[in-house]
Amino acid sequence: MNSYLQWRCRVNWHPKYYKYIDEWISGVTPQQMEYFKGEMKHLIERGIYNG
Repeated sequence: MNSYLQWRCRVNWHPKYYKYIDEWISGVTPQQMEYFKGEMKHLIERGIYNG
């Protein structure tokens, strides 16, 4: 999941915020993690993220 969350940040965030990626990932709640797992599965199925 860590590599997916890093990829997600790099796709969606402005580069000046990349320095906060690890801090953001460490603060993801269990509920958010469940959402991101579903999102990752959906993006893999659509061929957008290759894991």
